Amino acid sequence: MTNGKSLVEYLGGIKLGESILIEYHPEDPVHILFKEALGYTKYYNYNPIILDVFDTLHLIKEQLRVMGWDVKKIEKLDVIKAGGIINNGNIVKRIDISNDPAVYTLDLIEFLKGYYTKNKPTVLIVLGMDKLLRLYTTEVATLDLHIAGAMKKFLGDESRIALYFANIELVSKEILYEWEELVTRVFEITLKEKKQFIIKVKKSIKIDEHGREFIVSAEELPLVKV
Repeated sequence: MTNGKSLVEYLGGIKLGESILIEYHPEDPVHILFKEALGYTKYYNYNPIILDVFDTLHLIKEQLRVMGWDVKKIEKLDVIKAGGIINNGNIVKRIDISNDPAVYTLDLIEFLKGYYTKNKPTVLIVLGMDKLLRLYTTEVATLDLHIAGAMKKFLGDESRIALYFANIELVSKEILYEWEELVTRVFEITLKEKKQFIIKVKKSIKIDEHGREFIVSAEELPLVKV
């Protein structure tokens, strides 16, 4: 039995101020997960903003285009561009990741402070932060320290919710464990026989939700039309 409707209702219980880590594998259709995240923001009347690291949004956009989705909708989204060379969406801020991590994470934090104040309530969708780690092969710990600092900064800020997408094959176990500790919920995504998504609540602020699973069939998608 699938339960897409139950998942939509469950997502409605996410409170402003929370941060959610969405863990997926490279073979998973992250473009569909992204589209469902946009549907979530629309259903609950949140303002979405995308943090696009290394053109990850472009990859998702083109996969959605091949699927037949109207990708013009992406051009209307506010986007923070961090690295990469391909522009998508309404770019409201550029982060120069050639700077020291301490500099560009502070730049991001200062921008988000102002943005959240003017655009309540906001859902920040972070794409590609796992790829950022590959830049610093000898200083991964230093970079992660600043990423963790940025994640902690807005935890509990009731003007926003954050969704961090992470390809777990690109992240060391130690860093992944730290990211899991810094968020209020962790969703583990797996694809079953190419026909069903299994969304497991790996962590929640509510102890009775730990280990809960939602099975969503391909026929149920999209859960919310965008």
